[in-house]
Amino acid sequence: MIEALVFDKDGTLIQLGHAWDKPSIDVTDYLLSETSLSDLEKTAFRSKMGIQGEAILPNSIFAVASLGEQAQIFAQVVPRSADEIEDILMEFYLSHLQNNPAAMQLNPYVEEVLQEAQDQYRLALVTNDSLPLTRAILQGLGILDYFDFIGCADEFGPKPNPAALQAYSQRSEIPLDKMVYIGDSAVDMTYGKHTAASIAYLDQEDHQSFLAEGDYFISDFRDLLPVIDTLNRKKEDK
Repeated sequence: MIEALVFDKDGTLIQLGHAWDKPSIDVTDYLLSETSLSDLEKTAFRSKMGIQGEAILPNSIFAVASLGEQAQIFAQVVPRSADEIEDILMEFYLSHLQNNPAAMQLNPYVEEVLQEAQDQYRLALVTNDSLPLTRAILQGLGILDYFDFIGCADEFGPKPNPAALQAYSQRSEIPLDKMVYIGDSAVDMTYGKHTAASIAYLDQEDHQSFLAEGDYFISDFRDLLPVIDTLNRKKEDK
């Protein structure tokens, strides 16, 4: 039987939309201004990071990579250390969050489902964001207390490294095969293979191609617990 639901954050619990587009583009412009790249090379770098016009593409580096991973890529062209760049990224994102609290919104029915699920399951969160940024976001949205574990890339390394899941399993004494992972990216679907199932949250039709590795698919959060019920019945039948 499933005992724990482990969630991704951005795009899964939280509406990805264009919430992070502006700080991502602003910090890119700021860092690239310190380089000697040509305009053509800067355009190519922006595209590499996932910037298209004034938006960030789903499943791109900016959408799924940890701050540390982003910093490593910037360090290839910016005359600063990766650690310095990671601090700058954090500063831009935290400043944006503090100045634009309304930019962060939960996906529909998320809090209702978390409230219902906590009566049956342990709830955890694993994200490629940093812990300070993650806690600030969850606190601001009023859902921090639902989770008995928060695993972030700055402590456990980025997904799909299973270190955070393993740490949660050890602390909660719940085996990985009694957990599921719910996410919205290709990395999330790979990550979920460490658990009993990967559950893909599809908020847009065009996301389906890179969520193909998911075991289950939902487009409405209210369908999550029925999917878990189905998975539990399958386990009972074995």
